Amino acid sequence: MLRMIVAALCYLMCGAVTLFIFRLYFLEVRKMNLDRLMKQNVEQCENVQYAPSKRMKEEDGSLVKWTLRPLTTKEYDNIMEKHTQRNIASKRKGGTSVQVDMVAVLDDMVLTSLVEPSLADLENKNLQDSWGVFEPLDLLKAMLTAGEMTDLREEVQSISGFDAEATADLADEIKKK
Repeated sequence: MLRMIVAALCYLMCGAVTLFIFRLYFLEVRKMNLDRLMKQNVEQCENVQYAPSKRMKEEDGSLVKWTLRPLTTKEYDNIMEKHTQRNIASKRKGGTSVQVDMVAVLDDMVLTSLVEPSLADLENKNLQDSWGVFEPLDLLKAMLTAGEMTDLREEVQSISGFDAEATADLADEIKKK
């Protein structure tokens, strides 16, 4: 009986040693170098110069360029939450339905992305009065044609790391449901 216990312990110990060596070898080989993930080693996203309209020109005739910045994940999540409505439906209809106002999401992304002109610039009373509007978003929509606004939305999505076409497809899919 003692021999069986000793044999079992030897087997378990050999198995444990083998498992330990296996884990040590493969974990060391596969271990990621976390230094590559340190903030100082990751390329930072840069602001972008963007001409939203061929109709807006500087005094020298060059196009007026706006400065846009990429959105952080937290900013995007906050925007999505702001424009997501959860409706509790009857149990027969499947419980909860979710509606996302994608146009409002994209418009908020644009407003958040603007560096120059800034949101404060768009709140300027004289500028708003010249276009006959009272809100920053209304000012943007008055200043830009529908196509220019769509292009601006796509540019903000692009610099924030989104594939604009995939986002548009997702919006269409949501509308169908």
